[in-house]
Amino acid sequence: MQKGNVAYVLSGRVGLKNKRCETTLNYTRITDNGCFLNPREWGIEPFYTFIYRERNEGNGNLNAVMWNVKWNAMAKQLLLEGQLEYFALPDVKNTAMNKYGMPSYGQLNLDLRYQFNKQLAGFDAEFLYTYKKGYGDTYNNPKYVYNKANLSLFNFIINYSF
Repeated sequence: MQKGNVAYVLSGRVGLKNKRCETTLNYTRITDNGCFLNPREWGIEPFYTFIYRERNEGNGNLNAVMWNVKWNAMAKQLLLEGQLEYFALPDVKNTAMNKYGMPSYGQLNLDLRYQFNKQLAGFDAEFLYTYKKGYGDTYNNPKYVYNKANLSLFNFIINYSF
């Protein structure tokens, strides 16, 4: 951490919600005063633009805009969620403000969750698809793209809560 590092963060949300559907427009701004540092061991970040498979940690001078839609079906056993987000990040070579050298990017998450009942109560199944598209200059260097942007990720998860 740089001496005197201070990160100021503003995060807000507007949205609509009823019994079955919720939609929100979310924004987070991390100022250019310093880098936001949050060890992963402390859990998820407390921002309205939190999205699975990504973090704001390690960035300063960040703008993130996210649209989120959730829909409950089948007496709340089935949840469909879509998230679309754009992260405007500092230049990949500016390690003081972009710790991991991530290019600016857009991300789409499509999440389908099913909560079992009766004999399988406590189990839920989840399918999460993530697509990340890189924007901004990567200087033709694959280290700024590989495993960071221009990728798709498929996850099938079984959880048991007790």
